[in-house]
Formats: sequence, C-alpha cells, structure tokens
Amino acid sequence: MSANQHNQFVLLGRINAAFGLKGWVKVFSDSRPRESIFDYRQWWLDHRNTDKAGSGRPHELEKGQRSGKHLVAKLAGIDDIDAAEQLIGCTISVAQSELPALPKDEFYWRDLIGKSVVNRTGEQFGEIDRIIETGAHDVLAVRDGSGNETLIPWVMRHYVQSVDMDRGLIVVDWEVDWND
Repeated sequence: MSANQHNQFVLLGRINAAFGLKGWVKVFSDSRPRESIFDYRQWWLDHRNTDKAGSGRPHELEKGQRSGKHLVAKLAGIDDIDAAEQLIGCTISVAQSELPALPKDEFYWRDLIGKSVVNRTGEQFGEIDRIIETGAHDVLAVRDGSGNETLIPWVMRHYVQSVDMDRGLIVVDWEVDWND
C-alpha cells in the first residue's frame, strides 16, 4: 500500500486483549462516543502497532457491544481464544470514506491538527499540535516555531471565532500573553 493510500485511513483504536473463549476481543476506542467504533463493518488491523492507518489487513466486524466498562468485538474468522490472542496489540483503522459527513461547524479533531491559529488582530500563535480532552471542554494545544505552547479552550463562537478548513486557519478571541 502506498503512502498516499495510508492517508485514506483513520486510526480509531486498538485491540487490548482476548475476551472469553470464542474469539471475542477487548477494544480500546478513540472514537466519540466510544461505541461508534462499531458503526464500521470493515476494520483494518495492523499488528505492528504503527501510526500508519490502513497498513494492515481487512477484517469484517460481526458484532460489537459494551460488556461492563469494556468494549468487546467479534471479528469474522476469529473463532477461538488462540486466534483472538494473535490480534492483541493490533491497531484498528477504517477507510476515511466511511466516516460520516459532519454538520457545519463540527470537525474531526484529526483534521484540525497542523492548522494555523491567529487571534482577531492577526497575531500568530502557531499551529495546532494536539487537542486535549478535559471533560468540561476540549483545549487546543498550539505550538509556535520556537516550541512555546499556548492552550486555548475549544468553545465555538466564544474563544474560537471561525474555522476556515480551506485556508487552514482558525481565528480565536485570545490574547498572546494570556498564558504567561
């Protein structure tokens, strides 16, 4: 698979353990809500635990469900504990084309990484390095060229004024010295 094809996949989670004797596996999901990982019928599993989404082999999801505080899944052709144990550590990717379209003003976090951030007066903050989940609201971690980090709450129309995905630009109502 070429590097270009890898960009057509999105990492959604990983397999943590076997579950029971009949081939079920425990799943860690990066999706929100967590159970939405079960919305995708074709999973690409990569045992090398790499960040190259879609670099593994396709597996069909037969069934997925919550079991207590865990998520568990049954994959086609994985019918016993030995086969399930072979999948421990695999990353789970899905084709980007399978992701649902989002309404206006909603974004996949992965699409915001690397976007430039400026305030309303045009002062540059840098680029989004990562997004931190805090429970109350998420926070943009913006890093400038010198490695300095600015944390900006992701609150649309309050701190985040606009997002222009075509230009790769996010405008915020935030001052450069507020994190000092």
